[in-house]
Amino acid sequence: MTTLNSFNFYSVKERVFKELFVRSWWVYAFIILNIIGFGVAIHRVDHKYLQLKKNHTKLDQSMQKLKKNQSRLSFQINSLEDQKSVEMILKKELGLISEGQTKVYFVNPQ
Repeated sequence: MTTLNSFNFYSVKERVFKELFVRSWWVYAFIILNIIGFGVAIHRVDHKYLQLKKNHTKLDQSMQKLKKNQSRLSFQINSLEDQKSVEMILKKELGLISEGQTKVYFVNPQ
């Protein structure tokens, strides 16, 4: 039977130290490795997020340019329904002339 006098406080400290630190070292190592691993993973995810954000910005700018181009082309297509617009394009782009008109060429002497 143990009494209060025979109870050794120092041996309890040693047992607690052994249980918490010596026998359970692998738990602390595991926690430290997980913290390092999660830190690396978060860094990689953050880097990937910044790349994706940059790509999104570029694609958004490209989409705005394409919308402007689409608007311009839509206007040109709608203007082709007008006969005078078609005639003007034929004269300007292809160099054709209307009936009854004379085409004049200027030669640049060198």
